[in-house]
Amino acid sequence: MDATIIIDRVLKAVGLNAPTFAKTIGVNYQRIFDLQRGRVKKFHPEIVRKIIEKWPNMNANFIYTGEGEVMLKPGEPVPQPSIEDMVNGAVEKILDTEEFKSRLKLVDEREQILNKRENMLA
Repeated sequence: MDATIIIDRVLKAVGLNAPTFAKTIGVNYQRIFDLQRGRVKKFHPEIVRKIIEKWPNMNANFIYTGEGEVMLKPGEPVPQPSIEDMVNGAVEKILDTEEFKSRLKLVDEREQILNKRENMLA
């Protein structure tokens, strides 16, 4: 299940539209809009934390994976996100930074230079 379906179900469960939801959890509406439009494929852990803070019976596992129910029943144990989901969230955050993108570009440029030198030597 992708983030567009998950955010729609979360919004339906809390009975709010996206702008009101964003304001309620204290994030910029653009972040929710990006989830709705599929520009962002997974929920950032900070957004999940803010959702759970506001709605403690929201199922964090559902938000990360789309598995299970949107809301937990009272007294039901809270499933913890998997290590894989937490690592993927951290990696996604790093990959999205400008510093990483610029370093990756430098590595690509250096690789091209090395390939040219290697071809000249061959």
